[in-house]
This record gives sequence, structure tokens and C-alpha cells, in this order.
Amino acid sequence: MSTQRSGSQQDAIASLRSMLQGSGAGVPDDDMLATLLEVEGWDVTRAARLVEEDNTAERRRSGADDETIARSFAQDPQVRGSMDFEQPPIDASRRSYNGRAGSLGGLAGGAGLRRYPGPGDNNGPSSVAQMIWTALTLPFSVASSLLLFLARVPRLRSLLPSLFGNGGGSQGSSASDPRTSAERFVRELEMETGGTTSRSGSSAGQDPQAEGFDTRLSVLKRLPPFFIGSYKDALRQAKEQIKILAIVLVSREHGDVDRFKQNTLTDNELVELLSRDDFIVWGGDVREREAYTVARTLQASTYPFIAFIALQPPRQSSRAAAASSGSSPRPAVLSRLEGSPSSATSAASIASHISDVLLPRTRVYMDRLRAERRRREMERELRAEQDRAYQEASRRDAERIAQRREEERRKAVEAQRRREEQEQKEELQRRQQIWRRWASNNLIPQEPGATHEAVRFSFRLPSGKTLARRFSPLDPVEAVFAYVESASVALEASEVEGEVRKPEGYEHTYRFSLVTGYPRKRIEFGDAGASKLRDVEGLAQGASLIVEGHVLGDAAAATDDEDDDDDDDGDATHSGVAA
Repeated sequence: MSTQRSGSQQDAIASLRSMLQGSGAGVPDDDMLATLLEVEGWDVTRAARLVEEDNTAERRRSGADDETIARSFAQDPQVRGSMDFEQPPIDASRRSYNGRAGSLGGLAGGAGLRRYPGPGDNNGPSSVAQMIWTALTLPFSVASSLLLFLARVPRLRSLLPSLFGNGGGSQGSSASDPRTSAERFVRELEMETGGTTSRSGSSAGQDPQAEGFDTRLSVLKRLPPFFIGSYKDALRQAKEQIKILAIVLVSREHGDVDRFKQNTLTDNELVELLSRDDFIVWGGDVREREAYTVARTLQASTYPFIAFIALQPPRQSSRAAAASSGSSPRPAVLSRLEGSPSSATSAASIASHISDVLLPRTRVYMDRLRAERRRREMERELRAEQDRAYQEASRRDAERIAQRREEERRKAVEAQRRREEQEQKEELQRRQQIWRRWASNNLIPQEPGATHEAVRFSFRLPSGKTLARRFSPLDPVEAVFAYVESASVALEASEVEGEVRKPEGYEHTYRFSLVTGYPRKRIEFGDAGASKLRDVEGLAQGASLIVEGHVLGDAAAATDDEDDDDDDDGDATHSGVAA
């Protein structure tokens, strides 16, 4: 069944048919020729070369001939049912059709298919049965012939993976993730060549046993350091590290694959070149989904296939270049090598291409990119160092500000505390002064007259000042303490007009004691304050007493105790004397 084609396409089909007829090869029908031309972009020369390469590879192949391949299709359960009937034999002399023995219907590999009866054939009942059989089996014959031809064209096998068991990405292993596929490819390559990849490399600090192992490996075959991971990861790493990405693709369907692996990939000179720091090597078999996708992306037409990808300046017009001189570089395919390991993909050809073409072409630009990357890294490190220095300076400034604020806060708190203490001290002094005036009028009784019984006391204050007074033996001891405490305000109190009241909430504490001369005895207010004078030993008969401690209003005592005022004044509100 043909489709509507343009005049140029019809001319291309006619040209391809003429070229194939001239070379003596079997000529497929127009639909198959159109399929071949579509695959090759309607390039007549490439399509003819594809058929010729397929015929040459088929002759080299050590497998079954055309009839064996046809029988394998006949044994398929899907087509075997149409071939179960007994068929009349075909004369070998009449199996030549379109100039090629064993090729019927004009299709290469068409052995085993039935042709239409010719004019010289028998027209008896057997011929009628043969015609009926031919009519019934014609669709299956055409289908099997088409599949057989497609199976013998490697390019079409990779483009139509769903029809063949060994098409790109058709195996069960193709469902594996890209890293697993890459590991499997390298492992199979090592097993087939008996070599080892240098992907693990040698690292500083290796133990001696590992170094000895590497020494033993050096006498074996070496393989390029294949990248373990997906193609996208390899491409991203090549871009980030500014390296050349070498893509190695093979196909099990090509007879040259073993020679390529054994001779090319284990060549010492080539391995040394690909092991340089300038390269990242990624490889795969187009049977795997990842490698098959890469092959379609890179438009691989035959195998083995090698491509080199590196960063290149972006292609743009002069106006765009002037407007955007700092455009980012883009990865580009620099070269492709494909074909026989005896020529295009031999180790010598690849090594020469790398040394003489690839490296000189990329070295200047990639060195400039690496220099720019180092400059950016240095600038980034410098900015990071400046940021760290700025952050450290900011941290120190913040600490100084915090310390200054804390010091100011502490000073403010201290000043506030001192003000409050001073106010409390002044308030205490004011209340003490009022209490002394009140005590001189309310706690000290009138001095007994000459006709009354009395005892005389003399007091020597801490300032050296002396006091003397007569008390009744029935007076309480507190009267003596109150007299000493308020003696300095006695005159002033007598001049105050009106009644003086005891400060509300104030409890006075006597901070001195009375000491007798001989025998020496200390009399504390807390021990004898509520007793009568006659009941206290040392006071019943009067005495000369030494006042020790702090007496309010005594100048020397105030001077001596000035440093202790804060502690002493605080005690004045705790223990007191009942009015």
C-alpha cells in the first residue's frame, strides 16, 4: 500500500532503486525504499550505503542463512498456523527473482516465501489449490518478509524497538535506573575484555595492600575510566568541572563490537588520553534505555559510535553578541566518530583525533573558562571572608554596645539604689530625731529633789563628753538609756512648743551598752531594760558608767561609725522599746 508522495520523494525512490539494481543487491518495494529514505532523511547515498552495509555484515555473520532465518519466523506461533498445510516444492532454478538467488519478492532475506505461479506453471487442480493457498498466505508472507528485512537493518531495529527483542531499551534490564545500567555496562565490558577500569583510581593515603593490588592491575588490560551514573549526571559534571565529555555507544547487533571492545577500548595510548583530567567518559549499550535515548539524541547512525561534547561559546548574531557579550557557554557536540574499528573508530584514529583536533580546538577556550571559574571562586572566597570579617566586627560592636548598655543600666540601678538608701537614711534620721525629742519628754522622769531618795550616775560618752544625773531607784533602766540617747537634744526639746508624738511605726533600738568601772560589768538594754534600777546589780547604788557603742547625736560616735551606718540603720526598725 503506497501513500501520496511528492515529486522529489518519487525521484529519490527511483534513484535508490537504480543504485541498488546497479550494485546487484535485492531491491525492496517502493514502500520499503520510502521507509529507508525517511530514516536517512531522504539521503539516497546514505540509504544505499545502509543496505550495502547490512548485506556485507550479513555475509560476515556466522549465524544462519536466509532460509534458516525464514524458518525461525515460520516457527513463531503467530505465523506457524498459516504454514501447516503441505505445500508443493519450489524448483530451485526458479527461486531466483530480481536477479538474486534465494531472494523472493524482491526483499533481501526473502527465502522460504512463495512466489506467484508463472506462465509455465501447471494449471491443474494442484495449481488451483496453490493459487488459493497463495492468496490465503499472501498477507503473512508479506508481513514475514517485511519483518525479516527490518530485522536485518540495525538502524531500523533501534528505531522500532517494540518489534524486536533486542531493540533499544527492550530488555528487562532497560527498566533499571541509569546508574545500574552504567554499572552493568562496565562490568560486562570488564568480563568481555579481561581488563579493568580506572574509575576507582588511586587516592592519597591508600594502604600498602591496595597499592600492591593496583600494581598487579597495571599488568592487565586497562579500560577508560567510565563514569558511573546517568548521562545527564555526566553532562552536568562535565559542565561544572569544565571537562570534555566522551560518549561511547556500542550495539550488540554489530559484528564489530567485539573487535572494538578488545582492541580499541583497551589501547594503552587511548586509555591514557581518556584518563586525563580533561575528560569524563560515559558509555553504554543501545540495548539499554538510557544509551538508546542518548543514541537518538546524538543521531547515531552506526556503531561503534563516539562523540565528544564540551562547553563552547554561544552562537549568536553580531548584534546579539554586542548586546550580550557575557552570555554563558553552552555544551556542544564537537565531533562524532562512527563506523568500523579498522578505520574511523580504531584506537589510532581516536587518539589522533583527540591529540591533533579535539584538544587544540578546546584548550584555549576551556582554559579561559577554568581561569574565570578560579577567579569567581577567589572572588567568592574573598566575599565570604569579607562577610565573615564584617559579621565578626558587627558581633564585637554589638557586644561592646551591649556591655556599655549593661554598664549604664548597672550604674543607673546603683545610683537609684543609693538614692533610695539615702532617702531611707534621711527618713530614718528624721524619725530618730523626733523619737529622741519624744523620749526626752516621755521616757525620762523628772530628776528627784534633794529630799527624795536618789542614785547618781555619771556617763562618759564615746566622744569623751561626760554627763551626770540623778535618778530614783524606782525608775526603769530604760530611763537611763533614754537619757544617754537623747541628752544632746534635751535642751532643744525643752524649747519645742507643743506636744511631740512618737513617730508612727518606728521602733527604736539602743546601739550602745553601759559598762561599770569595777568590777567591770556590761549592762545591755535587752537584758535589763524593763527592770528597776534598784534591781540591777551595778546600778542600784549609782555608778560611773562608760558608754560603749553608737549614741545618737554624739559627734565622735557618729564619725567612728560612719562606715557602718548602712548596716546599723537597717537594724533600727527591727527591735524596739514599748512606749
